Amino acid sequence: MNKSLHVKLSIRQPIKPTVHQIQIKNLNKNRYRVPIPIRSISGILIATLFSCKNSNSLDSY
Repeated sequence: MNKSLHVKLSIRQPIKPTVHQIQIKNLNKNRYRVPIPIRSISGILIATLFSCKNSNSLDSY
């Protein structure tokens, strides 16, 4: 019974906002542990990955 109730609750809850909340919590935890240069480099890499995903083809570059 507990498993079926847990599945119903997980289906009712929106999936994407919970994923974003988990990512924000992880960023808040790692804010003071990770040095600033590594954070900036990772941010640039993430930005480039998202720009590559948003563009349909790499021919435009």
